[in-house]
Amino acid sequence: MRVLLVDDDRLSRTTIVKMLEHSHTAVSVDEASDGTEALQRYRECGPYDIVLTDYAHPGLNGYLLADAIRKANPAQSIACLTGDIETGREMWQRLKIPTLAKPFEAWQLEEVVEFAAMLVEHREGSFKGGIE
Repeated sequence: MRVLLVDDDRLSRTTIVKMLEHSHTAVSVDEASDGTEALQRYRECGPYDIVLTDYAHPGLNGYLLADAIRKANPAQSIACLTGDIETGREMWQRLKIPTLAKPFEAWQLEEVVEFAAMLVEHREGSFKGGIE
């Protein structure tokens, strides 16, 4: 499983990577500490099996990052990890991106990853192009 993980908190990224490695035998995680770096990494290396993004980080926030990725690739699986439940509701209402409230357990992360993948599978059509 290929993951793009976006969070400005290094400790959070390290913890999430360990959770993913515990749940998946073959996981490759690209990390970014801000939205601008993440979008560049997506342009160079995407698509991913899932993009996991915090909402509040430097550069493009999680919403703007997810919106940019979805415009280029509507089939990209994305989930938001945030400490702000209101932000999570907005991400769901506007972009249909599942949100996991911090702090969370490994099993909860696994469930949101699976749910995000399921949402993509049920969308009509898919686009495998890159971001221009």
